[in-house]
Amino acid sequence: TKPPPNQRPQFVNNDVSLSLVEGNNFELSIVGEDPDGDSLIVDILTSGFDLAEAGMSFTQTQNVNGEFRTFFKWETGCDVYDFTERTEFLIKIIMDDLDYCGFEEPDTLTLDLRVILPLNTDPVISTDLPQTSFIHRLNDPLNFKVFGLDTDGDELVLRAEEDGFELLDYGINFNDTNGFTEVEADFTWLPTCDNVSFDPETNNRELRFWFILNDLDKCKFPNYDSLEVNVTLIKPDNTPPQISVTNRNSLVRFENGHIDLQVGDFVDLGVLASDLELNNINLYLADSSVVPDGLQFEPVDGEGNISSEIQWSVECINLAPGNEPRDYTLYIASNDDQCFNEMENVRKITVTVSDVESDDADFMPANVFTPNGDGVNDTYSLKNLPVDNCTGEFRSFRVHNRWGTEVFISLERDFNWNGENLLPGVYYYVVEYTNKDYSGTISILK
Repeated sequence: TKPPPNQRPQFVNNDVSLSLVEGNNFELSIVGEDPDGDSLIVDILTSGFDLAEAGMSFTQTQNVNGEFRTFFKWETGCDVYDFTERTEFLIKIIMDDLDYCGFEEPDTLTLDLRVILPLNTDPVISTDLPQTSFIHRLNDPLNFKVFGLDTDGDELVLRAEEDGFELLDYGINFNDTNGFTEVEADFTWLPTCDNVSFDPETNNRELRFWFILNDLDKCKFPNYDSLEVNVTLIKPDNTPPQISVTNRNSLVRFENGHIDLQVGDFVDLGVLASDLELNNINLYLADSSVVPDGLQFEPVDGEGNISSEIQWSVECINLAPGNEPRDYTLYIASNDDQCFNEMENVRKITVTVSDVESDDADFMPANVFTPNGDGVNDTYSLKNLPVDNCTGEFRSFRVHNRWGTEVFISLERDFNWNGENLLPGVYYYVVEYTNKDYSGTISILK
């Protein structure tokens, strides 16, 4: 039996090949017909994309025997639809009739569509730093500007990222900045001992900053530019504290850091320490084991400028054994607390302590006096007594008659004896020192 005749269904429309500038819409009424009046079935195939996500839609308006109608619409606004992954789209619309004998003779309408997106240039980031890798000293302010530019006029976002640390932990101030076409942000930081730690091996701190500029393109393309800034923090500038010593007792000679002293001298030195950087400093004797007995010094500390004093009454205990001269060396030290770069200064003072010289070569006591009231040689005293020192010290002057009876005594060096109630004659005296005695005769004449 010969099958009944069957004519192919056909689209009234021709295939479409279209490039559409982003933001424009495209609409197409699609009509398919079957000359035999058969029922029509339609399949829509895409090249692997979702119609709705691409801004496309088909709205069927009629499907009766022999006629099929649908309305195709494509919206290309990239602020609504995402074209970052695909800008070319292929759609095949396949139409077949349900003829009595089931012949498969479909017709295909092809839509070859492309969206042309607007140009989007990369944003450009820059800074007013003369160079982006540099050395910077601790305690010095670090301030610079970061700029962002987008010639498309897109919205920009400028932000900073750190490498292995937190900006806030280091006291760094940099705020994310938004704007259109051009943006500008300030980087401000005062690196101090309180917010930075140093690498003990390199004795510095290397920090890396990333500044990232994104443009918020309406088509959602992730365009960005970045700027890397490398900072090597080094120790702050520092100078050692300065130490000055002033002699406040003109009776003691202090010259070129040396003092010659005798037992009984009084040392009065003013000591001042000053620090140019106004750090906290202290002032102390560096080696207390050699401080002479009786020397007074009060350690002090403070900021910038501090003072103390050395006071000392020299005594026999400060001599070497056998009352020999003794040398001392005083080390007055001051150090600051500058972080990672502490400095110290030491002022050296040498001291030689000697006993008072005592010479009895000129000690020749008078051997006669005339207490007769004539105003001439009426009293007896000792002239040119050997001075007291640590070896010998005056104790007394005693006078005896020929029978050994003590007729006069003085425990004072400066005495005047008038021989009161004594008969003329020869008497015997003893001048007593701790280390020796001097003796002789005195004749009283009236």
